Amino acid sequence: MVLARLHDKALEADIGRIGREIFKRAESAAPSIFSMEAWQQFAMNWMTQDEDLKLRLFRFIEVMPSLKDSTAIARHLDEYLRPHESNGHSTDRSWPPIIDLAVSFRRHDSAYAKLVAWAAMYGCGQSARHFIVGATPAEAIASVRKLRRKGMTFTLDVLGETIIADRVALHHQEIYLNLLRHLGRESREWPDLPVLDHAPWGPLPKVNISIKLSAIVAKFDPIDPEGAARAALDRLRPVLRCARETGAFINVDMEHYAVKDLTLDIFKRVLTEPEFRDWANVGIVIQTYMPEGERDMRELIEWTRSRGTPITVRIVKGAYWDSETANAKKNRWPNPLYEEKWESDASFERVSELLLRNADVIRPAFASHNVRSIAAVLAMESALGLPPRTLELQMLTGMGDQLKRAVVSMGQRLRVYAPCGDLMTGMAYLIRRLIENTANESFLRQSFGQQVPIDRLLAKPGTARLENSESRPVPSSKATSEQDADSFVTSADIDFSREANRQAMRKALAEVRSQFGRKHPAIIGNGGVDTRIWHDSLNPSIPAEVVGRTAICDHTLADRGVHAAREALHCWSSTTPSERAAVFKRAAMLLDERRFELCAWMTMEVGKTWRESQGDFMEAADYLAFYAHEMERAGTRPFRNNTAENADSLSQFPMGVAVVIAPFTSPLSQPCSMIAGALSAGATVVFKPAGDASVCGAKLCEILIEAGLPPGVLNYVPGSGSDLGDFLVVHPGVDAIAFTGSTKVGRRVIERAHAPVDGRVAQK
Repeated sequence: MVLARLHDKALEADIGRIGREIFKRAESAAPSIFSMEAWQQFAMNWMTQDEDLKLRLFRFIEVMPSLKDSTAIARHLDEYLRPHESNGHSTDRSWPPIIDLAVSFRRHDSAYAKLVAWAAMYGCGQSARHFIVGATPAEAIASVRKLRRKGMTFTLDVLGETIIADRVALHHQEIYLNLLRHLGRESREWPDLPVLDHAPWGPLPKVNISIKLSAIVAKFDPIDPEGAARAALDRLRPVLRCARETGAFINVDMEHYAVKDLTLDIFKRVLTEPEFRDWANVGIVIQTYMPEGERDMRELIEWTRSRGTPITVRIVKGAYWDSETANAKKNRWPNPLYEEKWESDASFERVSELLLRNADVIRPAFASHNVRSIAAVLAMESALGLPPRTLELQMLTGMGDQLKRAVVSMGQRLRVYAPCGDLMTGMAYLIRRLIENTANESFLRQSFGQQVPIDRLLAKPGTARLENSESRPVPSSKATSEQDADSFVTSADIDFSREANRQAMRKALAEVRSQFGRKHPAIIGNGGVDTRIWHDSLNPSIPAEVVGRTAICDHTLADRGVHAAREALHCWSSTTPSERAAVFKRAAMLLDERRFELCAWMTMEVGKTWRESQGDFMEAADYLAFYAHEMERAGTRPFRNNTAENADSLSQFPMGVAVVIAPFTSPLSQPCSMIAGALSAGATVVFKPAGDASVCGAKLCEILIEAGLPPGVLNYVPGSGSDLGDFLVVHPGVDAIAFTGSTKVGRRVIERAHAPVDGRVAQK
């Protein structure tokens, strides 16, 4: 049977009929007013009506597990919830009376404060237990037994993700293995429930575990996809092997966008291995709040057909919208997600249709609390002529319990995502669930809290936007561009989770390596100057490799550099700020064109990781852009000299010749910040780089000079810090010193600042 398109009236009518039936059953399944469920929901709605109060409460809950005693808890309650005075005036704040009463204690260690702290601790514990089925595996197993008695099955998740310590990752792997062994033994005694334990293709495993790859591998990082994949496969295989031996099901969860492709690749690789190629009790998640969801689903279907053994796919909209959007905005990356909620809902239905059309090889599962989405997949299942319960519905622990009871009463197989773990480990998960449960755009809140009309809730995504709820608060591109035009904007980060960027970095590393051993002469008056002695800058990872050979300047060459800077001072200081800004803009452009090359030089010469190198690069680029922006704001008039004619007027003038002595720790950003600061003020510069970063220093100078600096404005004089650095610090032709380095250099600068030079005291 051919499935009708989603815009067809017959299918829409079926979706509406099923949706109304779900709402009707959910209404009759509402909790008793005397039940804990009803009071918890009432308290949650009441306490989170005020957005500011909700934010403060969530911040307190976030830190609560780390507080050691009742005094600390009371102090934090006071800081988060008590209206404090501001500038001598009480803040105009109106909390619910119970909040004001709770924080009315005068001392954090009083008996009343301790009582309030105990109540807060108890409340946090109740919130955790509402969304997390147990702190220990034993508690979790008891909870899933209760779920089965209610006509629901489960997938058990161990809280904890993005692990950075390998011992913690190993501990998580052991927890998964223990759960599989204990549940495998215990589940043999569970009675067989046909709705839960059988599907049209045969029996279903009673034990179902969801696993996050970042929980079993330290530094699960797409910057090294092959290394991360090897580590994940080594940890994943024993878990899959144990699941197969015990008759359990393993679902690989999908996490944040950066590791999506890596997770899919690992999933496909392990299930193509001979040991697991014919195993069907395994699944993965596809997220539909991103445009790539449909492509990912098509590729997964094609791969499954080539593998020859079915898998399960859980369709979700996604749980990381806020953090992913904020991360993209912070790093100035394109947002990988849909910007409006209705787009995610529409994508969910498109991908669901695609999945159901391929139910012969993909066993479908749909995770949603949106009645429209649930009704849509049930209507599609019927329209395709698929047997009942071909699909299964999935929901989260602690969310939409009356909705769960409604779909169970309709004879649907419902699997509850059941996280287990202690409050500290599960804090990120708990806060995420609290935010979702209380968000204005939450379907559950609109359905069972705000009483939005059912026709609106069941309308096709995009045709009935709910006021102030369907549109995400994302600034328009027009507003962003207007803001960027009037303000300083930082440069974009390099997203090394993208293969194109990794390839560009690998290519740059190869090109840089091909230039190893080349000479980098001193630069005085924009001309290269060779020396008798050269310094070999070595690769710290492979000390036998000479990254580059830089000149070692003696006092004579350093003196020439100072004189060249002095001769160029009048010309450079007479330029307008806008003219200097133009040079800086060209330098920033040249820097950006050589982004990967400069990152590669830093990686090779000072041993920075890829991310550390690009961070250093970004800071250097930002300094150039910032000073250009500030110089343009300063206007077009040149700096005036402080002469007798205008001695009584306010004027700006450059210090003169500046010496920049830079460290090796930030081979690009710190010298760039000091050089750019001096040049933007109209000063000229003599730059002595750190010996271990002298090649990077030479590259920076090449770019600045290529951008249009006149001869002598920037002079590159590499050499010994203890010799050349000391010589430059006390040089009488130097007017300003910028350095980051040893206390020895610092003492020399202080001594110089107080020593008479040519009958006067140097201004430093």
